[in-house]
Amino acid sequence: MLLVKGQLVLLERVDKCITAYESTVSASYGSTWTRPSAQASGSLWYKYLSVNVEGEQPRMSLRIEFVLESQGMHKPAFVAFDITDTTGVSLMQALPILEGFVQPLKGRQSFTALVDLPPLIPGQYWVSPWVGSHNTETLDMVHQCAAFEVSYSPTPGRSFPHSIDHGYVVPPSRLVALESQLV
Repeated sequence: MLLVKGQLVLLERVDKCITAYESTVSASYGSTWTRPSAQASGSLWYKYLSVNVEGEQPRMSLRIEFVLESQGMHKPAFVAFDITDTTGVSLMQALPILEGFVQPLKGRQSFTALVDLPPLIPGQYWVSPWVGSHNTETLDMVHQCAAFEVSYSPTPGRSFPHSIDHGYVVPPSRLVALESQLV
């Protein structure tokens, strides 16, 4: 069963309740972000960003849908997305294309990026989008504007919690040889 503020919202199978809970949680900390028009400035800026986790551990992807607004007065630009923990510690940066694909056209341009996530430990993660025409020329960056949640361990069958003091990523590993010697 799923309770929200003490009220029964859903009485279903566990997997359906977890999915409903994840939707409720991600809505509370903002999986989408929209910049108010009054805050827009410069020649190119982020207007909208939405993040959504797809797939299952350990092969998940982060779908990032975003809208850029341009005054048409910039060089072709490209984007990057910093992924951080809740305290702002940077975990990784995704650069979908290293060439300027955002053209200097006046108006809005919509894009979707798909980021293959490493096997992350359960927790909340934030996305900070960047856009620029060169890695030393930032046209816009929005710090921690949208968040996503990882609910399951990337280690099948793990029943004890992960701890960030051992890192955020659980890389695939395997034992290739096992020898036992009796002394």
